[in-house]
Amino acid sequence: RGDCSIYSKFADPKQWCVTPDCFDYAASIIYQTTWLKRIAKTHMPKYKHADNDRLFSAFGPGAGFEIFKCKLLDFVTIVPGSRITTVPKNNDAERVINMEPLLNMICQLTLSQSLRMSMRQKYDYSMEDAQEIHRKMISDLNYATIDLSKASDSNWLAVIEFLYPKRLLRYLKAMRSPIGSFENTEHVFKMLSPMGNGFTFEVMTITLLTAARLFDETASVFGDDIV
Repeated sequence: RGDCSIYSKFADPKQWCVTPDCFDYAASIIYQTTWLKRIAKTHMPKYKHADNDRLFSAFGPGAGFEIFKCKLLDFVTIVPGSRITTVPKNNDAERVINMEPLLNMICQLTLSQSLRMSMRQKYDYSMEDAQEIHRKMISDLNYATIDLSKASDSNWLAVIEFLYPKRLLRYLKAMRSPIGSFENTEHVFKMLSPMGNGFTFEVMTITLLTAARLFDETASVFGDDIV
């Protein structure tokens, strides 16, 4: 219901929201990204020299990142989770989507790029080219296509916890929204996340691709579209 460009979101400090478990990761990405850091500093209150001196004396030398995190908390809003909404899937059904906090989304999209890189290294598979590859594969009668029903709503967290290595699972769980708010009621997600999360599509792709490659080393997956 308004201007939702990335420029407008970064320009409005009220949009700088994050879940508690994701805050440290978001702060780290902002701190290490020149332009995000510059934008964040424009939203921070003006500190007096005495205030900065107290921060430096409290944290000690070499604690620039810890001080930056403290200053972020002066305007960043900690929220319990995401907002749930729906969009038309077709004439008869609605698709549930997640409206993620802005800083969670930054972290999720960062992680999604790492997942894409892993698929390129492990399977020589590029998600950027997958749709074009699928167009060619489906014209070959030796291949079958499988389109799953409500696949993005079936990525159960318990299954992801069973399948994925702990070092990656730590990031997935910290960066997701654990709950979603719909019509002033909070719901705990039993799935990893609905669509709208920045890495749901990549997690779904890599999970199904790994399973499909056990049966066919030429299998290809794009989201829930399996060939």
